[in-house]
Amino acid sequence: AQGSVKELLKQGRVLQVTVADPEAAATALKGLAWIASLSVEAGHLLVEVPPERAQDVSAALAQHGIFPSELRFREDSLESFFREVTETPGRGQGK
Repeated sequence: AQGSVKELLKQGRVLQVTVADPEAAATALKGLAWIASLSVEAGHLLVEVPPERAQDVSAALAQHGIFPSELRFREDSLESFFREVTETPGRGQGK
């Protein structure tokens, strides 16, 4: 990993979307080429997209009759980023 700490943290930007049914929202967004990944965590839809595409996420959901009550970018903490980049594959699983 190279670049300033701030740049490296921004690489992992994930849009947290609060909707009534995150599974339905994930299904509505599947297949959109500009979305890097989708997941549901703690009742929220997490969408990995460039920051400039946040409004497109909202618009795509609206086309399916899904209206988010909140959209916000989550930035990983420096501590979690450090763990991710320094973790040796296969280690740390049993902690």
